[in-house]
Amino acid sequence: MDFLSINHWDPVLWNLVDELYQEAFGKNGAKPVSIIQNMFEKQLCVLHLMLEGNEAVAMSFTGAIPNKGILIIDYLAVNKDRRLKQYGWNMVDYIKKWALARREYSLILLEAECDKTPEALARISFWEKCGFELLGEYIHQYIWVPEPYQAMRFVIQQDSTIPATGKELFKYIVSFHKESYRHEK
Repeated sequence: MDFLSINHWDPVLWNLVDELYQEAFGKNGAKPVSIIQNMFEKQLCVLHLMLEGNEAVAMSFTGAIPNKGILIIDYLAVNKDRRLKQYGWNMVDYIKKWALARREYSLILLEAECDKTPEALARISFWEKCGFELLGEYIHQYIWVPEPYQAMRFVIQQDSTIPATGKELFKYIVSFHKESYRHEK
């Protein structure tokens, strides 16, 4: 198993992960490829890959909030044949170590669907097993997707400037998404 992180658009590597990405998110909120390319052009994201030979078995996008010490996990997908076999946990562990090695992050942040479906509850349980804390006091409702979301965080290093509430953290998540979709003119 090999890990790779890239911060530029690479069509060859994208071909390795596109099927995995579409299978996981195509029906439920995958960003169009043009938006992903835009994110790379604006240096908003990093693509993390877990490879077995020439096959991508897990992938994730992360994005940094400049000057705030926050890394957002935007997407995480594991090949459907490898789920429940520690691949997801290993991918998250890799991202944690990657973030820690950069010494610029105090917090890893993500948004989790919080409707009471078995799938959403299983995802929250997965993130909790990876060490993330659900900040349940605030539920965010986007206007373009039906599911409600809550913030989950993993503190890399204590910092008094880390926002403490889900509502505060969602300001960063929403800002990241807006910037992702904004095209330069």
